[in-house]
Amino acid sequence: MSEEGTLKLGKKVAKPKRINSKTGYPMSTDKQIKNATEQLKLTRKFLKNNQTNPYKSRNSQEKIEDWCWNNSAEKMDNADLEYKKGEWDKAEKLWLACVAINYRAANRLRIMYQKEHRFNDAVQIINFAIDSPVLRKVNNDSYVTDFKKKLETAEQKSMKHENEDQSKLSEEDFEKLNSNSDYWFKKLNNITYSSITKK
Repeated sequence: MSEEGTLKLGKKVAKPKRINSKTGYPMSTDKQIKNATEQLKLTRKFLKNNQTNPYKSRNSQEKIEDWCWNNSAEKMDNADLEYKKGEWDKAEKLWLACVAINYRAANRLRIMYQKEHRFNDAVQIINFAIDSPVLRKVNNDSYVTDFKKKLETAEQKSMKHENEDQSKLSEEDFEKLNSNSDYWFKKLNNITYSSITKK
């Protein structure tokens, strides 16, 4: 086999990452950024058109899940867009605002934190989501099982990379997270016996 043929069969050479010159964080492709922009527009349009009776024809459990989605979807999609644009700090703030009511926010933060070598932050944020009183009300066993596996893996990574850990979430950050969690839990309880639980 020729040397050229050997090269073709070898490992693909990784393309150089695009970097946001202002933030220093990696960026996605223009196509991915465009798709994320369109998804955010679609979500905003859906939420606007779905304000009158968003929980109609859903059982009680599904209504709680819908409530969590309706109160986090726009921020989640906005965070995804900012992340793809290389605005990771902005994405982090948006995901942190959703982590008490959306499992996916904790998972996205876990991925980003591990890329930043913030391994202990990744562990802490998964623990926070598992303990979230709102997400316990959602009580989706598959999410909890999946997150416990992710927690175990994150803990192993944290121990393995203890000497290079660059975690930076502070006690103040977790106080804000707990305050936000209390806010959403009270809000959910206040409407549990009205629009959400009524069929």
